[in-house]
Amino acid sequence: MENPQVVSAKALTLSAGSVAASMVYGEAVSVTIVNRTGEKAVALAELVRPLCAGRMCEVGACGLDDSAARDAVGGADVVVDCTSVGMYPDTDVEPVVPAEWLHEGQLVCDLTYNPRETVLLTAAAARGAATLEGTGMLVHQGAIAFEHWTGRPAPVETMRSALLAALDRRT
Repeated sequence: MENPQVVSAKALTLSAGSVAASMVYGEAVSVTIVNRTGEKAVALAELVRPLCAGRMCEVGACGLDDSAARDAVGGADVVVDCTSVGMYPDTDVEPVVPAEWLHEGQLVCDLTYNPRETVLLTAAAARGAATLEGTGMLVHQGAIAFEHWTGRPAPVETMRSALLAALDRRT
C-alpha cells in the first residue's frame, strides 16, 4: 500500500518510545500505547497526555500481557510496531502480537526495514489487513537529518533507491 492517508483514526503503538510519543501529534483521535512493560506504557501516556489539550484526542496505555491489549489492538484502525521484533538477523520469531488480534480493515505498519516483509506484516496480510513496511520512515528520518546538517534539500528519491538497492543485496 503506497502513501496511505489516515485521518481521525484510532491508532495503537507497540512500544513506549519516542515514535509512540510522536503519534499524539498526528490526526488520530485516540492513541493507545502497548508495551511489554505496562508501567512504561502508562508513564509515557501520562507524559504525552497534555499534548492532547484543546483537541479531541485520548491517550491510553496497557501492557502487552494485560487483558486489555487484545481489545486495544483489535479496535485500532492503525497499528504501528516500533519494536525490533523480527528485525534481521532474528527474523525467525513470532510477531510482537498474535496474528489473531489483527483483522481486515486495519493498517499495520512495521517500522523495521530489514527485512522489509516482517513476520508481523506477513501475519497482518494473512488476516486481511493492509500493510506498510518501514523503509519510508528510515528514508525520511535520513532526509530530515541531511537537511538539518547541510541546509540543503535532501535527495529523497536517490536516498530511497540507495536504501532499497542495499537491502536487495542482503537478501
